[in-house]
Amino acid sequence: MSHPIRERFVVFLDGWLLRQQRFLDELRISSDSPATSIKEERQRHLIEQVLCHYQQYFHEKFLTAEEDVFVIFSPPWLS
Repeated sequence: MSHPIRERFVVFLDGWLLRQQRFLDELRISSDSPATSIKEERQRHLIEQVLCHYQQYFHEKFLTAEEDVFVIFSPPWLS
């Protein structure tokens, strides 16, 4: 039996994890480059994006819990 709330969260989480990996890759590349003011600004911007990215995750988790808290307490990746 399909569970639309669970499926929506899984789709969100899959995309979120892909974007998270891209941010991690960008931060690694940035940390390997020579120190410049442009590098520092780029890293600051990336950190702001990562914080926003986590905010999106917790917001989606909150919305999902409001609809069906059991989706959060029995995550699809554990079943």
